[in-house]
Amino acid sequence: MGASESAVIAELVQQGHMYHQLWQTISESSDEATGRCLFAILSVDPHTPQPPAVGNANPAHARLTTEIFPEPEKFRGSIEAFVRTAIQQKRVDVLWTVGDVRSADEKFVHEMLQAVIRTRLIGNVLTPQVLKERWRLFDSALAREEEDLRSAFLEDVAKVSSDLIDELVKEEFDPGEAGLYLVLAEAGGLKRRKFANWCLAALKAMEKDDWVEHLKAEDDVISLLLELVDAAAVDDLGIAYEDALLHNARQVAGGEATVESRIDEWHLLLAPLSPDAADVLKRNILDVATELGGGLQDDFFEAYGPEIQDRDLLLRNPSVIYRLFIPLVDDRKQVGLKWLRETLDASPDLLSVHSDSNGSRTLTRRIDAALGDQADETVAQLLRDIKKHTISGRSASGRSSRGRE
Repeated sequence: MGASESAVIAELVQQGHMYHQLWQTISESSDEATGRCLFAILSVDPHTPQPPAVGNANPAHARLTTEIFPEPEKFRGSIEAFVRTAIQQKRVDVLWTVGDVRSADEKFVHEMLQAVIRTRLIGNVLTPQVLKERWRLFDSALAREEEDLRSAFLEDVAKVSSDLIDELVKEEFDPGEAGLYLVLAEAGGLKRRKFANWCLAALKAMEKDDWVEHLKAEDDVISLLLELVDAAAVDDLGIAYEDALLHNARQVAGGEATVESRIDEWHLLLAPLSPDAADVLKRNILDVATELGGGLQDDFFEAYGPEIQDRDLLLRNPSVIYRLFIPLVDDRKQVGLKWLRETLDASPDLLSVHSDSNGSRTLTRRIDAALGDQADETVAQLLRDIKKHTISGRSASGRSSRGRE
């Protein structure tokens, strides 16, 4: 588009004639023509001020601001035509300007960027520099989209990632840019050993307080770490990370933090620990659980519960029955009781061989008391299931005692 042509289009927009044309194209359901009008209007001024009252210019402006911007999914064909026009006119800068200026119209910006991917035109748009500067726009646009759309985006990222990785590894790791590193990792960037090592070195150098914040936020640093774990590209992250995990377990147990978006993968966060460090951490997490007993929050059992179900670990803790099992029964929360049932199902002889020989009898009395006034049938059934283990535990313990006599 030449300078004179651009000047003519700017004049048509500013005088309201292009808005009138937009009204006509929408009325005629012409996606292609509507897309070209959108390009003309947004390339001149993406703020879209009120035009002069020429023909149907004002009604068109109203439709743009009250329909197209807030409900862009209803104008998908037109927005795809707008994207194609911008690329054909070699005015990709218009897309970025719209993304910046109209950030409040998040749905429209997201639809625009998704259109870039759907139309398979992203190869004309995405460069290493664009990815580095605009990854947040694409990341937010694809956050809630179907997997195939994000997969298509990552395929194109892979095509431009090599040069960007070469550039990044010469710079200092920036936790604020972890989302960019995550996109590169998801696009296969961790196959580049120098990129994986660069990420790993930065994570190893991280302080405990930083890890605490990242774990609490479940942010891109944690997602990047999980990608490294999945790629088997991570080893022992050290004491700062170990201490931060214990701190997070304590926060989650007490309700100061939650685990939501990555709950199903949280157990993988112990992978970057040596076997000895993981064993120590599990013992410390169990200590946290016995300290709080019935006050444990539900998220704790989802995030850290599986780490403290090990039979040998529980047998090494002499107070686990009185300080954890019994408080869970007294508390009568479903999640805690489910954890206890699963634990005893996995280790049926746990109560019979535990050093606390009175624990099973006390646990039975507490269950009977809870069943006596329990109206919730789900909780009642959990209690009955747990009680079976206390009975079998006492029987096995009795047989063992008679055998020794």
